[in-house]
Amino acid sequence: SSSIDFSLYTTNDDFKFKHDEEIVFTGVSSHPGRVILFNQDRGTYTKVYETYVEHPGYEFRIPDDNHTLMAKVPEDRNISQERLLFVFLGVDISVKDEYNHKELQRLLESVPVLKRRTIYQLTQIVR
Repeated sequence: SSSIDFSLYTTNDDFKFKHDEEIVFTGVSSHPGRVILFNQDRGTYTKVYETYVEHPGYEFRIPDDNHTLMAKVPEDRNISQERLLFVFLGVDISVKDEYNHKELQRLLESVPVLKRRTIYQLTQIVR
């Protein structure tokens, strides 16, 4: 019942991306489970991508090889600050596509503390 060791990084150490740049996150988890990437906009968390860690201790990628994630800046702006939330779940529970802050807290609190990990990451996307 050791706690989960979970880390993530990207090719851009500073988490800054260009508009239309392809984004790949790489991570390692000490336990099998699901990794869900949410984008937080004000009070809303929207699911961007979900993958499964089948081989603890080996690198996994977000997105998987047959998918792409593109950095996008809204039409009316030159720069976009994005808040990303990576959630690792070592239990099999259903996860919705969208949460408000309270709902997300409830979801996380329903998972035993040793079976979950969260990483918040600020990113910047520029034109």
